[in-house]
Amino acid sequence: MNKYDVAQSPYDKKWYLIGNCGDGHWMPISYGFRTKARAIREIAIQLKRDRAQIRDMYNWGLSPEEAMMPKSG
Repeated sequence: MNKYDVAQSPYDKKWYLIGNCGDGHWMPISYGFRTKARAIREIAIQLKRDRAQIRDMYNWGLSPEEAMMPKSG
């Protein structure tokens, strides 16, 4: 299952980045974009933001994968 996807709003015809909240629920996490291509590019940007936030949250020097590993000892 993908963490992010894009969808077009039937009301304003703009494309939105949507995030998976679990249990099959999706929530918009961006402002609307005029083109689908721009919304898809935003997925890569959002993934970089996620990695940076995880790194800052746990430890500046750790990668997100290292930060999520249980600490031994």
